[in-house]
Amino acid sequence: MKYLKVSWIHNNEDYPIDFYFELDDDFNELKKIEIYKNGLVGYADKENEINGTIVSEEKIPSSDEISKQKEFILVEITKEEFYKIYIERVKGKII
Repeated sequence: MKYLKVSWIHNNEDYPIDFYFELDDDFNELKKIEIYKNGLVGYADKENEINGTIVSEEKIPSSDEISKQKEFILVEITKEEFYKIYIERVKGKII
């Protein structure tokens, strides 16, 4: 498993500014948290979709590919860091 935080540098409030991913070893999304500038939080896993967030059926690009794009800042995070964000921002919104 891999855990990533990807910050997207842009000025469009219709799109998330931070993405948190739980990925399998092939970079398939298992869980995703999206955080918007206005505080809105989206979440998805195989069974839940909140605020329009979905789990992609496509693999995400590799860490190297993402890092090469100047509008993205990628940080590898721990499982604990991912679930801390999950507990703070998502848990309780899933029915």
